[in-house]
Amino acid sequence: MRGIVSGLHPPQLDDLGLVAAIRSLTSEVQQRYNLPVKVINQLDNLDIPADIRLVLYRIVQEAINNVIRHAHARQVTILLTKTDQQIIINIDDDGEGFDTDLVLRGGPEYQCLGIMGMMERASSVGGKCQVISLPGRGTKVMVEVDLPAERKENERDSSLVSR
Repeated sequence: MRGIVSGLHPPQLDDLGLVAAIRSLTSEVQQRYNLPVKVINQLDNLDIPADIRLVLYRIVQEAINNVIRHAHARQVTILLTKTDQQIIINIDDDGEGFDTDLVLRGGPEYQCLGIMGMMERASSVGGKCQVISLPGRGTKVMVEVDLPAERKENERDSSLVSR
């Protein structure tokens, strides 16, 4: 039970932050599945609110689980970045890919609960999640979540002071 709970909300997420939790997850994936995962962090120690941190972590976790289950990929790259307004995460794999329109339209042979869950999670914090894939061309999961308004104001204030 402790392992299940830790998988859903790892202690590193609260103690060390989003990037550390993602690095821990990807390290485990590399050891367990021999799947190279490259994490590129450009968040600059951004203080992300707990609810957004958890949502972003769970989306990355689901995307990686989908790669393991379905993609037969040789590698995954996760890019964590930000703009003045948003946190952006791109998860790219070089796997088999799939027809996103066909899968999202559904049918009894397609289970897209993981994809729908990622989209709903992003939406729950005012963000969006898009999945782009083509058969034989891999898959890209793109997540964009707006930074909270007070965070944007604090960044503007500190940039004015440093000038």
